[in-house]
Amino acid sequence: MTSRTGQPVDQCLYLWADAWQRAWTGDPATETVIVDGIEAAVDAQSAAGDDYPLTIAYSALCLLDAVLRGDPAEFETALIEGLEFHRRFWDTPQRCLDPEGFIAWPLLAVSCLAVDRGLRPGVVTGYLPVGLLHRVA
Repeated sequence: MTSRTGQPVDQCLYLWADAWQRAWTGDPATETVIVDGIEAAVDAQSAAGDDYPLTIAYSALCLLDAVLRGDPAEFETALIEGLEFHRRFWDTPQRCLDPEGFIAWPLLAVSCLAVDRGLRPGVVTGYLPVGLLHRVA
């Protein structure tokens, strides 16, 4: 599958969405799409000078890969790394007041899947609200 525009950033985000859909349905090709998405994130950062693919999308893809492998240590490492990338991306003068960065939405989505699969995040952070992560009303 290729993105409609062929732009590196679009390709990366398209592959992130494709990997997520495949993971959700149990498609065995998910791992290949994750690897393609990670490579696209690196390419997008190089080509466009855009930090989003290499920080946000890359870390979400790595976390999804760890969840699908089911390894608690790998999951925890990828989550901590992803949260650090998230903080660095959003903790800049031009982005720090943008409410989109208050919650690590891609990491939260993957972490919810992890919880559903029996993996428990060992880190507590406002970027992953406990009520949403554990579906507490």
